[in-house]
Amino acid sequence: MTRRALAILRETIDGGAASQYDLQQYVWLLLSTPLAEFRNQADASRYSEQLVQITEGGDPRMLDLRAMALDAGGDPFAASTMERKALGLLPAEVASDLRILLEKHLAAFERHATGAGR
Repeated sequence: MTRRALAILRETIDGGAASQYDLQQYVWLLLSTPLAEFRNQADASRYSEQLVQITEGGDPRMLDLRAMALDAGGDPFAASTMERKALGLLPAEVASDLRILLEKHLAAFERHATGAGR
């Protein structure tokens, strides 16, 4: 199923008919699949950067994906910086599910930056 989903999404992306949602799903799958042979950090990095550009850096979910790609690529410092930008776009006084998730990701990136938790 993962192979098929990635193939369909990649075909859509390569064909130029990809929506932002298609790109988002592709990046998410490349980063989060439990099947290591289907993870692709290079593509995740490239397409997550594209998502940030499309949203002009104004969507915390796309910044979070970019941070995840940076961390997967071995740059937890840049990932932490990106995640802080994502958190900065959310209202500080609201403990939303998204804020809780981004804070959890930030803590993981910071652990990776110190050499713990990898």
